[in-house]
Amino acid sequence: MVSISAQEKYKARIAAELVKEDIANQRRMKAKKESGGKNPSKELPALMSGTIFIVTFKTEKFTFEMILKLYGLRWRIENIFKTWKSHCSFSKIHKFRKSGFVCC
Repeated sequence: MVSISAQEKYKARIAAELVKEDIANQRRMKAKKESGGKNPSKELPALMSGTIFIVTFKTEKFTFEMILKLYGLRWRIENIFKTWKSHCSFSKIHKFRKSGFVCC
């Protein structure tokens, strides 16, 4: 567990694991391609050799594999919402007031 605030009010866990060399190389190639011809910092290629998560689960029963699966599901959900927001025009379908979301 590590503290993620100056007051040590918030505690988190760092979960990290090295990835296979071929995956690390794919990440490095993608970073180089996305850099627009600029060379990445010396630290960046080394960081791409692993996967790091900062989690706030109150239990240590979650293994790295479980955390990886949970983040994978979360990423899928985020992409679904992004697609809906971009293509479904929700604001035109249903008008609502902010007070409709306030819970007592």
